[in-house]
Amino acid sequence: MLATLATIMLVGCLPGEEPASARPVAAAEATIDRAGWDAYLEAAAAADGLDDWVERCLAYPDLPGNDWTAGAARARCPLLASASPSIEEIAAVLASADGAVVLDRRYAAMLEAQGSDPASDEPLFRAYHAFGSSDESRRLAALWLSQAPDSPYARAAMGSHLAAAAGRSRGNRAIRDTPASDLRAMERLMRPAIRMLQSALEIEPRLSPACMDLMVAARLLGDRELRDSATGHCLSVAPLSWNVRFQQQQALDPRWGGSFAELDASVAELRPLAERNPALGGMLARAVGLRAYLAYLGRRASIGDLAADFEEAARIAPDPIFIGEAGMAARANGDYRRALGYLSQALRLAPANDRFLRGRADVRRKLEDYAGAVADAKEAMVAGAPTGHNYGVLGQALGKLGRRAEARKAFHSAMQYPPQRKWAFMRWCETYIIGGMEREAALACSKGLATEYPDEAEAQFMRSVVLYKAGESDEASIAAARFGKLVDERDPRQRQMVSELARISSGR
Repeated sequence: MLATLATIMLVGCLPGEEPASARPVAAAEATIDRAGWDAYLEAAAAADGLDDWVERCLAYPDLPGNDWTAGAARARCPLLASASPSIEEIAAVLASADGAVVLDRRYAAMLEAQGSDPASDEPLFRAYHAFGSSDESRRLAALWLSQAPDSPYARAAMGSHLAAAAGRSRGNRAIRDTPASDLRAMERLMRPAIRMLQSALEIEPRLSPACMDLMVAARLLGDRELRDSATGHCLSVAPLSWNVRFQQQQALDPRWGGSFAELDASVAELRPLAERNPALGGMLARAVGLRAYLAYLGRRASIGDLAADFEEAARIAPDPIFIGEAGMAARANGDYRRALGYLSQALRLAPANDRFLRGRADVRRKLEDYAGAVADAKEAMVAGAPTGHNYGVLGQALGKLGRRAEARKAFHSAMQYPPQRKWAFMRWCETYIIGGMEREAALACSKGLATEYPDEAEAQFMRSVVLYKAGESDEASIAAARFGKLVDERDPRQRQMVSELARISSGR
């Protein structure tokens, strides 16, 4: 009986996901090369076994049927490397004798190494990743600057920290959507950041990370004059830099005061440059993909309706955002293997994207890869804020793996999120029923569920089943009568519940 009960109970749609039957499978499904797609998924799964992000990215197969610039995806892989030197290494150097001198020499050597290789500026940009918005970053930048007040590298480090702290104060919303108090907090930090970055460039004009931070500052402030001057300076010293060109495209986003006309022109300019620096080929779908993305964000179209648009962007260039949204669209349309392929490619290029990790966790659950679903759901919680839907996916996958105690904990966590509470409450109670009923816990849980949701048919059904199985026939009959008044005969699951309850109550 409990196996039958599990079949009835576990098919409900988790709040926060779109039912697979709500839309037809994407039209492109008819033309997909299934053999090629299957081979791609197999190779992607093998690469996913590598823990190092850069190694994994390099080992990954490209998306089938793409028209990418040759080597564009692989050229993005070094961008995933950790900060070097790390914040711990910087602290150790500055604590030693002549620490500032040592750091200056190291950063100067990276600047001189830029040369003619378009990707050679990446180590220098990565060397400034340690100077983020944290208190430790501020302490180290201040220490370096105190030891070497005329160092352009130390000034750029302090400017980078202040700009990051300003950005954290402001948030990443458009100016019109940002509270005035947040804007004031940002300006208090951003103005000294700009002065510090400009002073670094006065000493060393080739220091491209400093002018890139000025581009970021201009975007966050909505300062078009600063945007144009900083962009012009950056392009004069690093015209093929992925970091500089990426910030240029960010600034041309209509949400930040740019326009699609400017973005289209930027993409056209990048196309021949991508032959010299393949990493720039990852930006060639920006205009196509962003039009679809803004339609989705503006609720002018659902994610599923935009599947063809996102797939077109994914075909043009290895941009992880648009490839990932193609996967989310395929998921909404019920094509889970297609969704898996797109989401996996997106996570190759953006492994810490919590939205795509959550999406792939759900897709893997639906494809019955429960271990993979658990891994992705847990990784998503590390990469970003947990969600009720993600806890629900985790609980379902753990339950399928027979890990009831862990599933119970995940469902209980999902209950703390109002949109998922009712669904998660039911799934939480199921962990005391299915797979061997724990009598007292099941009685207590089902009572709480039926009390909180007196007008929910499934809650009363579950309460009735538990009472019958616990030998509490009188109370079970009352609960069953209550359930009978709530049944929607149009719902096939509820009709199945009626039949199952009749069988249980008769002792069969």
